[in-house]
Amino acid sequence: METVTHECDSRSGRAMQLLAVAAIAVVVTVGGCGLGKPESPTWDTRLVLPLISHQYDMLELVDRIAEDALTYDSAGLISFNVEQQFDTVAVNAGLEISNLSTSFSEQLGEITIVEPTPVSSAILLSDHLALGLGGDISEASFTETKALPAIADFESATISSGALIVSATNEFGIDLDSVAIAITDNVSAQQVGLAVFQDGLDIGETESKSINLSGKEISNTFSYTAYFHTDGGTLFTLADKEVGVEAAFADDLIVSSAVARVPAQNKSYTETVNFDENNHIDFARIKEGSLSVEITNSTNLTASVQIAVNQLVSGGEPLVKTASIAPRQTTHLSEDLAGYEFTPLPGEIQPSLVVTTEAAIAGSGSSAVQIASTDSFAVILDVYGITLSSVEGIIEPSEISIEPITEDVEIPDGFENFSLKEAVMTVEIYSAVDMPAEISLRIEGSDGQRLDIDDTICRGNVENPGLTQITITDLTEFLNPIPSQITISGTATVGDGLTAGEVTENDFVCGEVQISSPLVMSIGATDFEADITEADLGDLEDEDVDRLRHGVVEAHLTNHLPLEASLELYLGSDTATLYTSPQLTMGPFSVASGVIGGTGLVSDTVGSDFTQVLTLDDLQVLKNNPLYVGQVITFPGTDGQTVRIVSSDYIDIQAYMVVDVRVGESK
Repeated sequence: METVTHECDSRSGRAMQLLAVAAIAVVVTVGGCGLGKPESPTWDTRLVLPLISHQYDMLELVDRIAEDALTYDSAGLISFNVEQQFDTVAVNAGLEISNLSTSFSEQLGEITIVEPTPVSSAILLSDHLALGLGGDISEASFTETKALPAIADFESATISSGALIVSATNEFGIDLDSVAIAITDNVSAQQVGLAVFQDGLDIGETESKSINLSGKEISNTFSYTAYFHTDGGTLFTLADKEVGVEAAFADDLIVSSAVARVPAQNKSYTETVNFDENNHIDFARIKEGSLSVEITNSTNLTASVQIAVNQLVSGGEPLVKTASIAPRQTTHLSEDLAGYEFTPLPGEIQPSLVVTTEAAIAGSGSSAVQIASTDSFAVILDVYGITLSSVEGIIEPSEISIEPITEDVEIPDGFENFSLKEAVMTVEIYSAVDMPAEISLRIEGSDGQRLDIDDTICRGNVENPGLTQITITDLTEFLNPIPSQITISGTATVGDGLTAGEVTENDFVCGEVQISSPLVMSIGATDFEADITEADLGDLEDEDVDRLRHGVVEAHLTNHLPLEASLELYLGSDTATLYTSPQLTMGPFSVASGVIGGTGLVSDTVGSDFTQVLTLDDLQVLKNNPLYVGQVITFPGTDGQTVRIVSSDYIDIQAYMVVDVRVGESK
C-alpha cells in the first residue's frame, strides 16, 4: 500500500477534497452504494463506501482519554481537578454517660407503736383508817404502794416522744387536801415519774397529771406509791370507799426502740445522686442502658417498697419499681432504660437523679416484735451502660479524630513536572451537629508538601447540614510538583462548654477537598480507542468484491486542537479482536496542531488530506458483512510546551473507501 499525504490549511483543504471526490465518483449515495447490471459491453463503475464521519469535541476527548483528573463543568470549561473526601466522622460528643453506682441506707427513725391499753388499781380507805365514835374520821396521812397490771401491748420501749397520764378519782367520801402518786418501773426499779395533785382531790373529783416519758426506757410493768393527807370528816361506813388510780399513755406513743405491737405505717425517704459528668444536660433520650436496684429490709416487719425516679420517664410515666420484701430479706430489681427520656434536676452542676423510696410497713398484728429506729432499708442503685441517642445542653469540648485517608492522584501524561499556577483549593465541610464546632485538617502531599487548615464550622442538623467553605488560592508550594498522593487527617472538636445545643446519634462531620486548575499544561503522548462502528456496504456481495479492480482510502482530518494528532483505521469482521488482529489497517494519518494565537488558544484549524492505495488483497476485507471499523487517535504530546485547551477545541475526521468495479459478462 502507498500513502500520499497532503498538508493544507482550513481554507483550502476541504475544497480540494470535494473536487477530488467529484472527479472520481460515478455513483455516490449517502446511505451506501449500489451496482448497475448492464448486459454488454463491460465497463468499470466507481463506488464510494463511508468508513467514518465524526467530530470529536474536547469534552468527548476528555471522557475518552479517561484521565479522572481532567474534567469539565456545565459551561464546558475544562480543568485539572483532584477531589478527595475524608471519611464521614460520627459525632458522639456527650452521648455516653459514666456509670453511676451509689448506695444509701434509710433508717426507720421514730416509730409509732400501738397505743397501750390503760391499766388501773384502787386503794381502799378501810386499809388505812378506822371509824370513830359517831363516824368521825380524824386528820391523817397515809401511803400505799401497789402494782399495776402488766401492759399487754408492749414488753419494753425506749420512748422518743410520749407521756404517761396518771389519773386519780376520790371515792373516799372525804376530801383529800394532798395527793401525790409516784410511778416506778418494776424491771429497772427506777422511778418513772411523780404526779402531784397540788390542790388535792375533793369528794368525787377526778384529776389527771402527765408524766413526760421522752428519753426513758420502760418496761410493761409498773407499780405506784400513793401519798394522801386528809383533815378528816364524817363517814357512816368504810365499805366501797377507795381512790381509783389509772395509768394510760397519751396518743401517738413514739419510740426509738421497742418490743411492741406495731401498727401499719408508711415511711418516705429521698436521696439525690449525681452522675460524674462535666456536661450540663438539660434533656436526653436514652438509646441503651440499665438500672438495677438492690433493696435490703433490715426490719422485723414485712414492707412493700417502691423506688421512683421522676427524672427517668417512659411513655409519659416516671420510672417506678415495686417489691414486697419479707423481714431481714434482700430483693433485686432491674429496668431496661432503652427509650427512656432523661431530664436531670434543673440548676444542678452535674446531672442528678432524685431517688424516692416509699416503704409501706405492715403492722405486727397481735404479736409484739422487736423494732428500732436504727432498723433500715438499704438501697444499692446502679445505672450503667448508658448511651444516649440525643442530648440537649452544654457540652464540654470533645475532640473526635479524623482518621488519615490517602488517595492517589492520577496525573495525566505531561503533568509530572508541571506546576499549576492558577490552582485553587476548596475545602467543603458538612456538619450535621447543632453545636459549636471547630475543625483542624492537615493535607499532605507525597513529596513532603503540607498544608494546615483550622477553622470554625457552621452548625447544622441531619436534615439540613451546615456547609462551611474554605478557599485557598496560594498553592504554589503545595503543587510544585503535583503530588502523586494526597493524605488528609485531622480532628473535629464539638462543644465549647458555654453554648447550648443538641447532639444526636446520627450527627456527623464530613467533607471534601478539591484542587482545581484551568487546563494550562504540557501533555505527554496518549491515545484512545473510539467506538467501533459498522460500515455501510449497501448491496455489495461477495461476487461484487471479486469484480473490484482498484481501490483507495480517502481521509481528511481537520484539527482545532493545540495538539498534533494521528489516526489509524482498523477493519475486520470480529469486534472482539478488531484492535489486536485486524484484517486491514490503514494509516497512520497525521495532522499538525491548530493555529495557536497570541492568547495561547487555537485561533484557526489545520487540515490534512490522505489517500492510501489498496491492493486487491486489501479489498477482500469487503467480503465481510457486517464490516466493522475501529479507530485509534493518538496525541504524540507537546514536547514539554505548555498549551491551553478549551471546550471549543475539536478534531474532525472524515474517511471513506473509493473502489472501481468491473461490470459486465466476465469478471
